[in-house]
Amino acid sequence: MLEALRIIFSFSLLFSIFAFSMLMGVLLFFRLRRFHFLAHLLGALSPLVLFIFFSWLTYVYGFYRAHPNERCGGPLLGALGIISLGTVVLAAISPFAQWLVHANSTGCSGRSV
Repeated sequence: MLEALRIIFSFSLLFSIFAFSMLMGVLLFFRLRRFHFLAHLLGALSPLVLFIFFSWLTYVYGFYRAHPNERCGGPLLGALGIISLGTVVLAAISPFAQWLVHANSTGCSGRSV
């Protein structure tokens, strides 16, 4: 029972890192809306950087802090797999989220190119 709760907590932590990264990207867009292209560019790239940073702190640094004398590379390889898979998923979702913000934002539709 305790192992199931630990797995549920681990997945909820992973999805909260996803959600926080995407939310910060959208909020950064609204903060920089005056600089239109820069707002979309940073709004799409900042979730990737934030996800890599926070998942590195959570999975790699947290593991080596708990097990400082670990010599096996398996847990590190698993953590790097989670980080790289999450980065690929965010690289696909983040431009789509910026497209949705662009389509629904009043500041973007009134611009003439």
